[in-house]
Amino acid sequence: MVFKNSLNLFLLFSTIACFSQKEYSFDYFIHYEYTKYIDAATTKSTDIYYVTNSEQNTYYAVATEADSLNFKIYLKGEDGIEARIPIPKKNLLESEDTQIEIPCASVFKYEENVRKYLMKVYAFSEKKDTLLDTKKYSSISLFCTNPKRYANRSIGSYQYIMEDSSSFFHLPILTSSLALKKWEEDKKLPNTIYKEKIYTNNLGQLEFKETLKSVRKVNLKVTISEDCDLSKRTIHTKGYELSDE
Repeated sequence: MVFKNSLNLFLLFSTIACFSQKEYSFDYFIHYEYTKYIDAATTKSTDIYYVTNSEQNTYYAVATEADSLNFKIYLKGEDGIEARIPIPKKNLLESEDTQIEIPCASVFKYEENVRKYLMKVYAFSEKKDTLLDTKKYSSISLFCTNPKRYANRSIGSYQYIMEDSSSFFHLPILTSSLALKKWEEDKKLPNTIYKEKIYTNNLGQLEFKETLKSVRKVNLKVTISEDCDLSKRTIHTKGYELSDE
């Protein structure tokens, strides 16, 4: 009887957990120019906007232009939650206080797959200061420590050119799951946003760059409907990857 009662309680709390409301808070709206290097002579640029929580970097949202009036928003939440929704531009560009409830139909589950061997062969390394517009910035790379061994795989490197952390506090924006896990391991990035992020592939070719354009303070609350049973949502093996990271 004790076992039966315990089982009933477990099932009850599991059901509550599946249907409990998820809420995400954001306090910054950060505009970057994203440049894709198609080949040596061709580039393609677009505007992207990170919606972030300066004190919590395990979740974030990305806004890209859907049309002249609306953004497409991708939310990468905690516990394998992701969502895609449209939102009027004015809600983020003009309003400081915004609340959004995401319907269950727009919510999905994802499975991150950061291979263990990558965690062992990648490391952060501080480089010499980088000069941009006559100003010095700290530069930190995330790179493979044994590139020859993994030359036949998609092994690339990131370079983060960081803003001054003494004047602006913000936990690092890390959309790469590998970068986030390595940062959680050793905290080798300063607590600020990047001025530029550059990705180079295993052949040493520049693939994309993100350049900071502006930063705006916001107060955005995003909730996932409490009647959404996340245990039944479609599972993706990869989340949103604008830059094919």
